[in-house]
Amino acid sequence: MFSTKFRKGAGRAAVMLATTALLATGVAPAHAADSTKVFLSFESADFGKGVSISGQGPFGGPSTSISATTNLMGDSLKFVKSGEPWGGVNLLIATTTAFRYTDADKPMITMDYWSNDTVASPVMLKLTAGDSAVLKAVEAQPGMNSLTFDMSTGLGWDATKEYNIVTVFPNFGADDTSYTGAAAVANTGQIYEIDNVSINGGTITDVISAPPVPRVATSTLLTFEDSDTLGALAAGDASAEKAAGGFEGLSTSIEAAPTGGNGGKALKMVKNQGAQTYAGVNLVKFVADTRVTDGTNKVVTMNYYSAKANSTVRLEVRPYPAALGVDVTATKVGWQRLTFDFTNVAGWSADTEYGDLTLFPDFNVAGANTTYYVDNVAFNGAVTPALPTPVVAVKPAVRVAATVAGTAKVGKTLTAGKGSWTGTATISYTYKWYRCVAKGTVTSKGAPLASAKCSTISGATKSAYKLAKADIGKYVRVLVTAKNSKGSSYSLSKTTSLKVAK
Repeated sequence: MFSTKFRKGAGRAAVMLATTALLATGVAPAHAADSTKVFLSFESADFGKGVSISGQGPFGGPSTSISATTNLMGDSLKFVKSGEPWGGVNLLIATTTAFRYTDADKPMITMDYWSNDTVASPVMLKLTAGDSAVLKAVEAQPGMNSLTFDMSTGLGWDATKEYNIVTVFPNFGADDTSYTGAAAVANTGQIYEIDNVSINGGTITDVISAPPVPRVATSTLLTFEDSDTLGALAAGDASAEKAAGGFEGLSTSIEAAPTGGNGGKALKMVKNQGAQTYAGVNLVKFVADTRVTDGTNKVVTMNYYSAKANSTVRLEVRPYPAALGVDVTATKVGWQRLTFDFTNVAGWSADTEYGDLTLFPDFNVAGANTTYYVDNVAFNGAVTPALPTPVVAVKPAVRVAATVAGTAKVGKTLTAGKGSWTGTATISYTYKWYRCVAKGTVTSKGAPLASAKCSTISGATKSAYKLAKADIGKYVRVLVTAKNSKGSSYSLSKTTSLKVAK
């Protein structure tokens, strides 16, 4: 335990490096993967502190605030432990992978930390890059501590990863299986204080000194057509280099849309065999000036093709570990309009500048090589085009009866007229010829009656029939069958007006 108060550094710089000031805004510097020095002082001039008290800050039940402290010096971040044992807070979220927190040469993160516990307890730090993370837990003593996290010795460390989220878990270390210090104590609403966080070697001169530029809810429609460069990013796997795309076993590509939709192309999503129940796709991850939803635009719509009826579809505007989303049900197989309304979602705030839009098809169900599609995703006031009215297939019905034309004489050819039909395309037609003893002067919608004394002519199944010797002295007629996806209907012609002659 320390016997003196920690003090803030002195001599704040009036002008910061441009990239340092841009960390909060997500604007990319000229070069990628920049491990710029960062320092969180939590004082009034520190604009990097905002994440920790925003809707993207605490998760799992705790609360955070920034206020004057009697344990450290000046202002600090106060963390009230409540809710889940794993509850924590995101200290920094760089919304572009142009920034990284730590690298091979700068793996250390330090902070001043006040523990309200009466015995030693763990503190875990987590760095996230896409779906990858490194965990490092250290032991904190009661009272004031100066903590050093050597992330290069953490669980899952990869010096090539561009970590862009910094998360701290007071009084928790269970996920770092290499940690051997004191166990977490009971969660009783105790207060922890965090201050003077140094990343990439940052000092007090490296606070984020410029306020972030407010994001704008720009009207956006993802069509996935060739001209849609934003939607194109959702194809392929998400990675540290490309934040948009599929993850945890969901494969994505842009393909021709299934029939019944708006036509053109759509985003195809295959939830592969063995994919996680939470496999999904980052549709967009805005890095700079655009947000998803605001006080006016609270609804996201899309046209969605489901391979299953009554399948849950989840849409999130804030990703793990502080996920915030809406679940709706795709009620039928095929195309349908889905509407995700964030108005009354617990935790959603019009004041939070959400930059993510993540979709989870068939949420909470393991992958089984099932295919889904999404098209025309509209948010911030854009409009999803209406789906075409489904065509209701109708069985063929005869409007004008079949006919027979030609001379009734051996060696001559009779030609069948199929007549005129109503019904849903596509209709196919087949033919069956009969020789009859009795003359038929009336058409019908079925095979000849027994009274007509007719027999089928073997092999006569085309629209034309050449009369043979077997037909001499008989009348000839044709039965036309019209067929489509809904069934078959029939039209029987009249017989030839004369018997077949030699």
